[in-house]
Amino acid sequence: MSEDLETIVARTLGIDRAAVDDRLAREREPAWDSFNHLLLIAEVERAYGIRFAVDQPAAIHDLPGLRAAVAALTGRP
Repeated sequence: MSEDLETIVARTLGIDRAAVDDRLAREREPAWDSFNHLLLIAEVERAYGIRFAVDQPAAIHDLPGLRAAVAALTGRP
């Protein structure tokens, strides 16, 4: 995997990398709308070679939640 999760988030949402921290959440970031959420999930799956369960993306609301979901599927923190 060539990009870290924070870089993928920044690129997919079109926001500055410096704005991607543990406070980043869907309800506070206008760029993290429903369409970009789907794009983000697809990009993360592609980058990490993982597949989220069908109900998992709906439960991801912030960067820590995304990070935890990726860690659970990859076995890496």
